[in-house]
Formats: sequence, C-alpha cells, structure tokens
Amino acid sequence: MKHIKRPSGRQLRDYQSQESKVQYDCIGTESCRSTRFGDKTSARCLVKNACQDAIFRKGSIGNCETPYACLGATFLRKGKLVRCHVERGCQSVYINEGREALCKVKNACVYFSIGRGSKATCTRPGACQATKFLTDEGPEIKCSGDGSCKELIVFCGGTKNQNGAKFTGGACCYGSGCPKDAPLCTGRACPANSGPECA
Repeated sequence: MKHIKRPSGRQLRDYQSQESKVQYDCIGTESCRSTRFGDKTSARCLVKNACQDAIFRKGSIGNCETPYACLGATFLRKGKLVRCHVERGCQSVYINEGREALCKVKNACVYFSIGRGSKATCTRPGACQATKFLTDEGPEIKCSGDGSCKELIVFCGGTKNQNGAKFTGGACCYGSGCPKDAPLCTGRACPANSGPECA
C-alpha cells in the first residue's frame, strides 16, 4: 500500500478512485478538509479537524483517531465499518446509504446523523447522544451494552411515523417523524431549545 502524508494547510482536493490501495495520513490541521475519498483510498485522521467535512465514498475508509478529527464528515454507501473509538472522534458525522458505525466510548458519536439504511451501534452510555434520523427509510440505532442508550435522544424530522426506523435499549424520540412505537422524549429528556416538537 502506498502512503502519502498530508501536512498542515487546508487541502481542497478530490482523490478519485485508485488502481491500487493508497493511504493518506492527515497529520496537520485541516490537511484533508473537504477532501473526497474514493475507491481503494483510506485516510488516517490524526489531529483535530484533519478530516473536517471530508466525504468518504464507496470503497473508501476513514479512521477518526483523535477528538474532532472527522467533524462534519460524511460516509456514504456500504463499506468498511466506521470505527469511533475516541471521545468526539466522530462528532457531527453523517452516515448514509447503508454505512454502519461502531461507537465505543462516551461522546464518540455525539450529534451523529443517520440516513437511509444505515446503522449506529452504541456500546457505552453517552456514546450516541443527540442523534438525528434524517430519513424514513430504515435508519437504525442499536444499543448493545448496559445503559448504552441511557438518556439517548433521537430527533426524527420529515415524514410522520417513519417506516423502518428502529430504536432499542431506552432511546427516546422527538420531532414530527417519530415512529408509532418509539418512546417519546418528555420533560427533562427534551434537549435545550427543542421547541414545541418536544413537550
């Protein structure tokens, strides 16, 4: 595998699909910001904001190895699991089109957004706080440890009574698109400034 180091300085480059595997080591602040990673490319996001707003398309891998490394990044289509093992490593990340994420520490996936056919698995209390479901086509959040979804709040916008949205392990829902069988957030469970959609 070929390794390419990206130093400091904002880089707005589009790394297209590669004929052979290439790994980009994003070692500087904003060094891979807004980069589009394609097939057979991978990125190690090693400092704060290294991969901010990056897009990982089908066949690409992104490793968020430090807090805020992948702030606002997007992971599209089925591919390698998005591993969020560092606190706030995957903050404000968006997964869509069948991507799956594993959130293993507190606040690993805070402010996460889950789109069509995608799933986040949360294994620690607070790992997936303030999650948003952005579609009615089967987003899922799975809690696989004691208390792993305690106080988890999921926002469902869009279509009323979303089809296929799944909740397990004590998450509550607010917004116009909550599934019929989802427990609704009330009282203290409502986030600050949530407005009338959370009573």
